[in-house]
Amino acid sequence: MAQVGWTLRGRVLLRHDIQELADTYGAISPMAGIRVRVQARERIAGAWGNWKKWDDVIIHEDDDGAFQVSKIKTDRRRRFRIQVQFKDDELVVYGANRKLLRQATRGLRLGIIRGLVDELLIDELLKHISRIPYQAHWHTIHVDRMRNGRGAGIIDLGDLVFQPNGADDLGDETAYRQANIWFLYKKVIGHFAAIGRDYRFKKRVAVKYPHSNPLIGDRIEAPYANPYNQMVYLIKNTRDDDYLSIGTLLHELMHIWAYQHCRGEKNMAWQLALHRTTHGLQKKTFVAFHEGFAEWAYMAVYRRLFGKDPKTTDTSDIDAPALPLNRSYLSGAIYGLPTISEVERHEWGWVSFFYLLTTRELFRYTFGGTHKYVSKTRARPRRGLRCADPAMEFPDVLRLFLTDNAAGQARKLRQSEMNFAGILARASTLVPQFNAAARTAVLSLLDPTDTREPRDLLCR
Repeated sequence: MAQVGWTLRGRVLLRHDIQELADTYGAISPMAGIRVRVQARERIAGAWGNWKKWDDVIIHEDDDGAFQVSKIKTDRRRRFRIQVQFKDDELVVYGANRKLLRQATRGLRLGIIRGLVDELLIDELLKHISRIPYQAHWHTIHVDRMRNGRGAGIIDLGDLVFQPNGADDLGDETAYRQANIWFLYKKVIGHFAAIGRDYRFKKRVAVKYPHSNPLIGDRIEAPYANPYNQMVYLIKNTRDDDYLSIGTLLHELMHIWAYQHCRGEKNMAWQLALHRTTHGLQKKTFVAFHEGFAEWAYMAVYRRLFGKDPKTTDTSDIDAPALPLNRSYLSGAIYGLPTISEVERHEWGWVSFFYLLTTRELFRYTFGGTHKYVSKTRARPRRGLRCADPAMEFPDVLRLFLTDNAAGQARKLRQSEMNFAGILARASTLVPQFNAAARTAVLSLLDPTDTREPRDLLCR
């Protein structure tokens, strides 16, 4: 039988379901990094045979969403199927796999799972029960159904768009949402890589959506970032759907970045086991540090990607400014942190800490107000006063995690340094403008018992 040329091509696009992505990148964007599988089957003796893989190709960033596969095959007519998988060297998106969870539970002989602690144990056990604990699904985005199939030559499938009511899995809710999560996470991963080689995510990030363990009550389940397997678990159950919260999507990813750039990250799992939560007032400063950094970094990345402030909550119309919290707010009824020791052990104490490091012209603000955030003072420094501005940029804060032999920092951030004194000491070593006066100012402005203002501490 004659051998002829076949070329199959098309574009994979995404109609954004996350409003910030649509506002920033346009309503429809090309997909990049995903794996495309082209399959074909022949019609033999009047019947269509099994699907056979022709090739897997990766859509690269500069391909504008396009893929193409060319083969020399017989001239028999064929039908084609196109599938995509959200997986590359940087990122992988897993789907639900309840069968494995039940299998692991039987292995542990657990009758009742009480929360995330038991689920962490299950994650570890899955490695021993199954060769592939989780799977990145193949989503079918095109299937030929014409009676006689296609003939040889150039076959252009056009634009295959993930969108509501799309054909096949293009309109499947899970596949569509995974495509949006993939697009967002790839943008963040690329953003960190653009800052510099040392700032990249060091290991492949895994995200599981939707995640819902049928053996854990919906009121107990919560999203988390597992430091053992570098996986973000995003919940979808009768009570919560983390896909609807861009804050959760980014917060958990920032945990993974921090875990990959410090030491002792696995102790976060042990603290979860001991205390059943890593939020609120903690006994260990490193727990509050990790949660505070993830929250602050999510908001910083949000501003860098989308050029605007995030909202204070998912249901709020109020913007969250890039400002520290007032002392009175930290010590008041909401958080109840009357001493700097307690501020240091609470995530929102650390959020305020990082904003203190990055607020420009801090000397123009007052910390004596009763509102949540500090505000600019109308009073200008007296003529003749010289005021220091030690503010860091976002990459400067990230640099506090890294090894920098040239600057005299021989180790990446250790657990024992995840306290105010330890981070400020690293800042003094790594960031030239951050001197002793700046350290004193930060500690004073976080201390609920102190009354000094930034101008008292930074102006001479």
